[in-house]
Amino acid sequence: MYLFPIPCPGEPARAYWGRMRASRSTCLTRLALGVLAVGGGARLEAAAGPSVLQQLETFQTDVRNYNVISFGNSNFTNYGDTQGPLAILGNLYLDGGSVADQPGNFGVSSDPTLYVTGQLTLTGTTTLNSGYASTPGLTPSAWTWNATQRELSGGGGDLNSTNADSAASMNNPITNAAPANWNWNTLSTQFTSISQTLANATTTGTITVNSNNLIFTAPADPATGVAVFTLDASKISGNTYNGQTFSNIQINVPTGVTDVINVINAAGTTIFGSGANFNTGTNDSSLLWNVEGSGTVTLGAGQFIGAILAPTATIDNGTNTAVSGQIVADGFNDTGAETHFTSFVVASVVVPEPAAFTWCAVGLCGLGILVRRRRVAS
Repeated sequence: MYLFPIPCPGEPARAYWGRMRASRSTCLTRLALGVLAVGGGARLEAAAGPSVLQQLETFQTDVRNYNVISFGNSNFTNYGDTQGPLAILGNLYLDGGSVADQPGNFGVSSDPTLYVTGQLTLTGTTTLNSGYASTPGLTPSAWTWNATQRELSGGGGDLNSTNADSAASMNNPITNAAPANWNWNTLSTQFTSISQTLANATTTGTITVNSNNLIFTAPADPATGVAVFTLDASKISGNTYNGQTFSNIQINVPTGVTDVINVINAAGTTIFGSGANFNTGTNDSSLLWNVEGSGTVTLGAGQFIGAILAPTATIDNGTNTAVSGQIVADGFNDTGAETHFTSFVVASVVVPEPAAFTWCAVGLCGLGILVRRRRVAS
């Protein structure tokens, strides 16, 4: 409320009206700033949101076009193919099969389709489908490069390039450069920081079992654009969760919302039994599994859907047909399954609520009136 100042005995009229203008100015200032504070208060929940969103956007950028990024050793046995590039810091074993980079489907990238810093062991012929390889850790004298056939022989087998449209595919992979601006130590630190930030985010989604469906229900959260779940892997035994049986896994990812599932107590466990099936949704590319802790974690279900972030854990994929999502892990082993590339995309956009817009507009209007009056007075 605006209160008129009381005239002082003997006070000149000019002095009194000056005090009145000053009092009115102070009142308008407090009103405007107070309204802005209220408008911002309606968005207090968003204070932690931008940090989570920023980390998710960093993950989306750092993972680039790679299907699998592994900071340790990786093995692909009887795996058929990968539908996206591989970046391996440690040693890599490939049991034939194919490592694919298909720019027409996955976006044109100048990064190598196969990037291995450690040693490469091959069984039979592995096909490099499009793109090129970079294997700087190999000893040149132990390998033979056939430029005509685009084939690198050694390590127990051959790496043969086909459908290559890159000039680098004509070069010996041992001499090809690493991905541009790629630093393993920096990436390890960033991915670990992202994982920790997500792990500390407040849980907002619910997990229930109903009619043999394991249901992840995400609220439409306009404050952050991110729905966060906490899945205790110790409560999963085959196709039961917390003692309740399920055969389908239903994750409701609303449009415009990114779902983060923090998996705790996962070391030495299998996430879902082989008989469980994912029911695909319309926004699966905005689903991220954040596996906390270390140890080895096995992926189950008929097909595992969603990006996986496990910077301090080893992921074993051997009880399902495929993983559909980008994978970052301390180590990755794939036996009898495939990896299907699905680019992770942050779906959320932070926008103020209509109420906040209204209050902010009122506050700014008050400040505008105040500035105009001061200018007139001067």
